[in-house]
Amino acid sequence: MDTDISVKKVPEARVGVRPPMMTLAELEADAHGTFRRYRQTHSVVQHEAGGYFVLRFADVDRLSKDSRLRATETAFPKKLGIERGAIFDVFDHGMLTANGDTHRRRRAPFTKLFAARAISEMRPHIRRTVEDIIDGVYDDGEMEFVGTFASPIPARVIADLFGLPREDIPEFTRDSYEATRILAFGLSPERIADIDKAGERLRDYIGKVLDERRRRPRNDFLSAYLAAAAEAGEMSPEEILYQIFQLVAGGVDLVLNGHNHVYERLKPMRTMGDVDVDGAPWTVVAGTGGRSLVPISSPHPNSVARAAVYGVYKMVLYPDHWIGAHKGTDGRTRDLKSIGCH
Repeated sequence: MDTDISVKKVPEARVGVRPPMMTLAELEADAHGTFRRYRQTHSVVQHEAGGYFVLRFADVDRLSKDSRLRATETAFPKKLGIERGAIFDVFDHGMLTANGDTHRRRRAPFTKLFAARAISEMRPHIRRTVEDIIDGVYDDGEMEFVGTFASPIPARVIADLFGLPREDIPEFTRDSYEATRILAFGLSPERIADIDKAGERLRDYIGKVLDERRRRPRNDFLSAYLAAAAEAGEMSPEEILYQIFQLVAGGVDLVLNGHNHVYERLKPMRTMGDVDVDGAPWTVVAGTGGRSLVPISSPHPNSVARAAVYGVYKMVLYPDHWIGAHKGTDGRTRDLKSIGCH
């Protein structure tokens, strides 16, 4: 799919007019098409499940820099009728949902851990994870790229970063993904209860791993995190646990893969290829260099953009979203998208 970018002036919504209601049915049928349609005439819409969507990048960018904008704290779970339990505690004790000094002290232990040098030191672990996945299917001579390779990488990398036993990874991955479903819309009370149970299992598992690291520290991420938190002395045991919970459940928003023949962007998918726009990572296959171009003859059902042309994938990163596009050597910009983080 070759897409030219057309930039048009979008009409402004009339001041004083109540924003239209975006329904769950519309989003379920065609989320991207629904946002595209409303964006042409409105900068803000109401959502059937409560709250509002800000639709245009300029407005989102301006709001993200406004000091009056605050994190949700416990407002989100309370809106769903959740007043206690693991999911409520994630919002109550996590740094991503905190404000002011509370956010600062919960974030402080991660500052050095995620410095540029520390991230570079993680590269061998990530490479080993990728090589292990390839080794597992190498003798087959082929693989289903998204389901077998791209989708499992985020959870495997996090599990390896934490030093988790390989036999624990499947259940760890399922509970991690299940906990993120609390951010989906239109959840029934029964569904919320199931998600909270997954949250409890994930909380208990993280707590067990952290207790083990306290007794027997290793040369790994979790041991370094516990040491940094103890040195700062500003967090309770619950806060220490739930920062890791949010790191796990917050998960990954984008999986970037290198390939020397084509550009492709795929819908956000879970490990088995199921589309999940509320919690799964997007996948972009970039790095379109190499000796020859090989167009995709049988596109994956979840493929949304493709280009058999040399070029690079350019990204501009923001705290809550990124803007990406394929910049071709033919001078054309393709697949220009602003995509929000979970």
